[in-house]
Amino acid sequence: MYLNKKTSEPELEICDRDYNPTVRKNVQKQQVLLEYCSSLQNEKSKAEVIPTNISELDKILGGGLRPGIFVFGANPGLGKTSLMLHLMIELALQEQYTLLFNLEMSVQQVQTRLLSNFSYRKSLIDNSKHKFSINELSSLKDILNFKDDYNELVHAYADEIDKYINIISKSEDLHMEGVYGNNSSSYVERIESALINYYNYYKIKPVIIVDFLQLLETEIPEEDNGKVYDKRLETNLIIDKLKKYSNVYQATIILISSLSRNSYTKTEDEDDDFVYDLSIFKESGHIEYTGDFLALLTQGKSKVSFTGEEPKIININVLKTRYSQYAGERTSLVFLPEYSYFEIPDNN
Repeated sequence: MYLNKKTSEPELEICDRDYNPTVRKNVQKQQVLLEYCSSLQNEKSKAEVIPTNISELDKILGGGLRPGIFVFGANPGLGKTSLMLHLMIELALQEQYTLLFNLEMSVQQVQTRLLSNFSYRKSLIDNSKHKFSINELSSLKDILNFKDDYNELVHAYADEIDKYINIISKSEDLHMEGVYGNNSSSYVERIESALINYYNYYKIKPVIIVDFLQLLETEIPEEDNGKVYDKRLETNLIIDKLKKYSNVYQATIILISSLSRNSYTKTEDEDDDFVYDLSIFKESGHIEYTGDFLALLTQGKSKVSFTGEEPKIININVLKTRYSQYAGERTSLVFLPEYSYFEIPDNN
């Protein structure tokens, strides 16, 4: 917005949406503001914030999830997939649909973790109920020892959670080839198809979760120039497509990402003021520029093994956010690996 040099009235310039190169019409500032407010009102239903109901996470997200690209990076074994599964159940309890592109684990591994998480939640409400760990749900003997509790758990999960969660697994591709042809779930283009189909057939918009980014593929046109295949260039194409899907369909897309190899040696144990930066994503294409929210998951101060049953402290380090003032801040959650469950620390 600039002032017309002759009349001193507000005038739109080439960067504004109403700019017309042939008709230099004057537009009152008040009219522009009214139009802007009207456009916000019209877009409100498309961009409503979806609370995660994890208070510490909602705080750093500026209230919850929005249309955009959300990235959670971590080294192996820090519970990043478990956090996403925990989030899926939180959203399901709010009748919010989620769609997980599960490109790493088996369907049974995912379902077992979801059921164990839900079991732990039920035990918090009624402590007389047995809470099934991930290992117990993988053992027929343990299930039979608590058969009634197990049957009740499965029925409750089906009634309250299952209809809001959909999982597309790469491990199923081999079985589906004979039915649908070679249509791998790892192709990023399937995310767009899913968004379109969800809306066309069900009139709903799911939160998309991808586990994990580096396993996504795209159909790259073959070139005859002899160039060597570059995974980072492919990842750039994938991220660009994901950003387009987010913008066009006003979709929330959450990505789990691996980190650069040199981050594997970094720890928080020696220095409370250790600072992480966006370079940890440098092997993931240009996601540091495209993502709307980037966070790094790290383990707490104590050196612990993630194979035991003791609670673990997981720190969420906010590296970038367009939705709040918490860039550079850190918040913590307590992780219970045996139930794939997260909770708020007592001192928060």
